[in-house]
Amino acid sequence: MLVAVRVAPASAPDVLPRAHRMVKPADFTATYRRGATVATQRIVLHVQADKSLKQPALVGFVVPKKAIPKATGRNLVKRRLRHAMQAELPQLPDGIRVVVRAQAAALDASYQTLVADLHHKLPLGIKRAEAKAERQKPLEQNPGLKEEAQ
Repeated sequence: MLVAVRVAPASAPDVLPRAHRMVKPADFTATYRRGATVATQRIVLHVQADKSLKQPALVGFVVPKKAIPKATGRNLVKRRLRHAMQAELPQLPDGIRVVVRAQAAALDASYQTLVADLHHKLPLGIKRAEAKAERQKPLEQNPGLKEEAQ
């Protein structure tokens, strides 16, 4: 009789590392409100850059029930997006937060299409987020400028 040995690694190779997972609702809200937005027909990327944060890049995923009503479809899209984002993680600088929001068209898109969308739009989102952070920085450092701007 053959007995198989089960080995359970601490983290499966196709799982987004815990250090890079965005889980706090406040992180999602801050990224939505203060971040730059880049979109395709299938996904919307909300990217926030904060160089003062010394933490690794955080990534969160949102697949709305309104866009994809069935749970199996939402889970499929989330799995594909998580796996596609793993290849992009090494490119993300520290202090970057990314929320990937799926659109209804993401369900019918192939995995390769989602990978291509992320690969092409993520650098643009980072560039826009860093530019937006630079524009907001002087207002935060000098409260007098904030009052004059209003």
